[in-house]
Amino acid sequence: MSLFLVWILLGAPKIQVDQTLHDFGEVQEGQAAVHIFHIRNVGDKDLEIRNVRTSCGCTAALLSDRVIPPGGETQLKVTYRTRGRPGPFRKSVTLFTNDPEAPTFQLLIKGVVKAVPRPKAVLIPPVVNLGRVAPGSETPFTLQLANKGDLPLEVEKIETGALLIPESPLQEPLFLRPGEALPLNFRFRAPRGEKLVEDFVTVYSNDPRRPRVFVKVIAQVGGAP
Repeated sequence: MSLFLVWILLGAPKIQVDQTLHDFGEVQEGQAAVHIFHIRNVGDKDLEIRNVRTSCGCTAALLSDRVIPPGGETQLKVTYRTRGRPGPFRKSVTLFTNDPEAPTFQLLIKGVVKAVPRPKAVLIPPVVNLGRVAPGSETPFTLQLANKGDLPLEVEKIETGALLIPESPLQEPLFLRPGEALPLNFRFRAPRGEKLVEDFVTVYSNDPRRPRVFVKVIAQVGGAP
């Protein structure tokens, strides 16, 4: 006997949703994208929403009622967190029900998060490997500091470890226009002995998302050439 015939003879719950896909269009980053789905029971037995599962942690779903009587309705509030997630998105919410024809029922949300204009500090490369160096020697290297954002970047401080010497220490704040890049020159002063060592160059800026960016500098001091 088919499930449809069982539903006709014995009665069963039946889920119905006003829309299964909601398009937010364009949403400003930092603003919550919220939509309420209306879920109805058009069957003649209680509809149970046994579980609600979202496709990622950036999406939250809050169900008003888990049991919906025949002819009743409940609301499912779905929220997509946009902060730090610029670009297009498409997420799903899956309902697990006792509807024999729809034990799983999927709802979708989509849209595009418009990034908030900001400065963006980038250090290139992210890792500097100087290879093998002689104990007590000094090895020059260059980093590139770039502003990949939309607003001016203000560099407040450039910090180095004990093994790194900046060629031009920062005496006052440094400003980079959007798209501008600047070389930063350093010397690595190798310690005595034979060992693998690492140190860091750290840049502090007004980039609200990454106020601190760093580069790791690695060298093998001493050993056979």
